[in-house]
Amino acid sequence: MDDMGCNLFLTTVGALIIILSISLLLGLIPANIASKKGYSFVGFWLFGAAFFVVALIVSLALRDKRFDAFQELFYYERLLQAGVITPMEFERRRSELLGHSSDPRFPSQ
Repeated sequence: MDDMGCNLFLTTVGALIIILSISLLLGLIPANIASKKGYSFVGFWLFGAAFFVVALIVSLALRDKRFDAFQELFYYERLLQAGVITPMEFERRRSELLGHSSDPRFPSQ
């Protein structure tokens, strides 16, 4: 390879490394937004690195999963108070929504 071809190759590889680095850094923005709403950080990081503008819009438009879980918990609490479900069913659903065991033998942290 002559000097001109070698310089062109190194310049191209350097530019690709810089573009990839910037893309990976920009992908952190939608990943952070989505993870605060209860979605996968890694999934949105890769999505944001590949399609930053689209991933940013999607992450901003996502509903907060954590808020939805609390709304559903209040819904089940009202069903319990109305006698529609048993306390055992309520506890099972509560532990599923909050992601920990409600069994007193295994206290959550």
